[in-house]
Amino acid sequence: MENKPLRIYVAAAKQNDGKTTAALGLMNVIRESYPKIGYIKPVGQHFNVINSKKIDKDASLIEDVFHIGTGLQDMSPVAKLLNSPVIIVASGGIGRPIDEIMLNKALFDSYGVEVLGVIINKVKPEKFEKINKVVRLGLDRLGISVLGVTPFFPILTSPNLQQVLEDMQGTLISGEKFLDHTISKFLVGAMPPSTAAQRINNMIIKIKPHEVEKIKVVKSMIKEYVDVRMLFEKLGAVTS
Repeated sequence: MENKPLRIYVAAAKQNDGKTTAALGLMNVIRESYPKIGYIKPVGQHFNVINSKKIDKDASLIEDVFHIGTGLQDMSPVAKLLNSPVIIVASGGIGRPIDEIMLNKALFDSYGVEVLGVIINKVKPEKFEKINKVVRLGLDRLGISVLGVTPFFPILTSPNLQQVLEDMQGTLISGEKFLDHTISKFLVGAMPPSTAAQRINNMIIKIKPHEVEKIKVVKSMIKEYVDVRMLFEKLGAVTS
């Protein structure tokens, strides 16, 4: 008899609840017992425009077959067609996640799709113990299994330099060894020097009244990045 692969569909009511991260975590756990495992993200955040419609480039064929939209009401029939039980991901708190989960479960139930359980994601660390206990009790009374409760780690929402480089399709000219460094804050350099100085610690930006604008950078801020300082100087910056 042919062994059919087990499918699990990871869903959430809204974007950025942590579906991708939860799916990758589940993969790592399942792979310990079942090494042959695959992953597909049928609806993403980067789109191609086809016939005036935004279509994920990796999901064009799936969209044609299953008519996938971006809402949960469209994902429910997809889960049914794929014959996939569902794991629902909801983010932090107590009341709102439970309400969202029950609404989503009702929608999946209407299509005859089994909900295996839920993962509560992005819980504030200082409230983790309380939320972990209360949410488990509340959902257990409603007959829903809580598969996991995970705290919020800010670093997971911050890209590293490599990711920014790839998304911008840029060319790296310096700092190869720092590509894995995490970026926690972005500043747009289109402001007066006085404003910039208030927002950037240990850095002074000075635009001189010359034809060629120059940047004055405090060396203490970039002493760790020797090649970056050399690049500044090569481009005409004044370091002090």
